[in-house]
Amino acid sequence: SIVGPDGSVVGGLTMHREITAQRQAKLDLEAQRVQAEAALRSRDMRLTGLIESAMDAVVSIDGRQEIVLFNAAAEAMFGYQRTAVLGRKLEILIPPRFHAGHEAHIDAFEHTGITARRMGRLGQVTGLRADGSEFPAEASISQVRHGDETTLTVILRDVTERMLAEQARVKLEAQLLQAQKMEALGTLAGGIAHDFNNILTAISGNVELARLDLGTDSPLQ
Repeated sequence: SIVGPDGSVVGGLTMHREITAQRQAKLDLEAQRVQAEAALRSRDMRLTGLIESAMDAVVSIDGRQEIVLFNAAAEAMFGYQRTAVLGRKLEILIPPRFHAGHEAHIDAFEHTGITARRMGRLGQVTGLRADGSEFPAEASISQVRHGDETTLTVILRDVTERMLAEQARVKLEAQLLQAQKMEALGTLAGGIAHDFNNILTAISGNVELARLDLGTDSPLQ
């Protein structure tokens, strides 16, 4: 307001500020946020779909080695429902005799700075099913850091059938080798028998010739 000398209001002043650009910028920012959240949800859904459809078991653990992810293949492989293992130590999936070695390996891997090791690079590992049975597996491992938190993900492949097939192959090769040895021995024995038969034939022929030279009254007849 504009006040005159006598204190009365004689006029007024109004100020306007154009905020269309600011409002549009705010709307654009909100739209970008919504779009980014939608993209993250879409990515998470695709990732979840890939993990759940994977043929190999996928198990993730946090820094306390507690299970935070357990896919459908892991359920089938270990015989546990995910609700029974989430939040529990990974040790329930490992035979007790390997617990100490497993903890040492995980601790060492976390401090290597290596983000991943491919399938087979860990060597063969042994899994423990819910029913207490054990099985051989190949594994790959990766780690992701979120600030001070580290998440380790292990991908496991049951190689029981492969090992049984390999054992069967080795057994079959051994049987084939034994058969080849027996065949060679049979061939050798046959050759010896043939040569011995030739000698006997020659001896028999000479005996018959000698008998012809003997008289009928000879005691050798």
